[in-house]
Formats: sequence, structure tokens, C-alpha cells
Amino acid sequence: LNTFHQYSLLEHPDMPIDFKYCNLCAVVQEYFADKYADIEFAGFHIDADIPEEAMYCMMDRILIIRALDNIVNNSLRYNTKGTTIAIEIKKNGNNIQIRIGDNGIGISQENRETLFDCFVKEENEGGSGLGLAITKKIIVAHQGQISLCDEGTLGMKTLFDILLPMVTECDLEKPV
Repeated sequence: LNTFHQYSLLEHPDMPIDFKYCNLCAVVQEYFADKYADIEFAGFHIDADIPEEAMYCMMDRILIIRALDNIVNNSLRYNTKGTTIAIEIKKNGNNIQIRIGDNGIGISQENRETLFDCFVKEENEGGSGLGLAITKKIIVAHQGQISLCDEGTLGMKTLFDILLPMVTECDLEKPV
């Protein structure tokens, strides 16, 4: 019920989003540092390529962490010990590109097209089927894009490509 409530909040046009000028690389590094023990305890590995260079965007830190957490928790829930969760951040034109995925069992072909729809989940699996729908709503609310890459991209079975608009201090000084 809590997940469904959060999804419905993101649908509401007056949903408050607390945009702040944040270093996305630092936020993602902090998230994975906090999550590291859980990932290691589950028998998974992390392959992180997060630059030390600051890359800024306007974001609601809590929502972005929720989006990352939905993807990572799916990796932990649906894969076996020994799976590697990979995260990569880099500049891509005027965007920050986040690639996050795993080398686990992958996503069935029939679910790949509707993965971001409500209540879509693998057959015989638990969960609400709302996590990735919420993740997409969060990314779109940040003027970003999320997509599922073709299986095998960068050696991953499941890989999400997220683009968020990069913001510089100069951009902050421009009138809206």
C-alpha cells in the first residue's frame, strides 16, 4: 500500500519536489557507500565507475535515491549470489548519464517492452510491480529519461540508461 501511495503521489500535479543544486556523483557515491554492506551481505559485487569530478543537476536527493534504490533492490531480489551490480556515471552532451544494471538473469523478453508500466513483474515473483514505474516517474519529473538497454550492453543482462540534465552555476544565474 505504501508503494502504491507513493506512485499516486507522483501522479499528482501538485506533488512537491524539492529541487536543489546537487553533485550527482557525490550523491550516488554516498548511496552506494551506505548500501555496500547490504549488497555484500547478499553475496553480490559492485563494479562502480563514478568520477571524482563533480557533475551537478537540479534534483530532489530523496527521490533520486529512491529511483536508484528501486533498481538496486530489484537486482538483489531477482538475482543469485555472485551477481555484479554495475554503476557508471559520465557526461553525455548536456546531460549526466547514469548506467546501472547487473549481469544476473536478465528480464524476460515479454516484460522488456512494458517494464515501466504499473504492476509489471516477472511471473511467479513477489513485489508490487510498481518500483520501476515509480523510478520512471521520478526521472521524468527531473526532466530526464530512462530506458532499458539491449541485453548484453556493456556485458550486462539488465542495464538501465538514465539521462539527467546537467546544470552549471552559470545556468543558475540565468533568468527563468
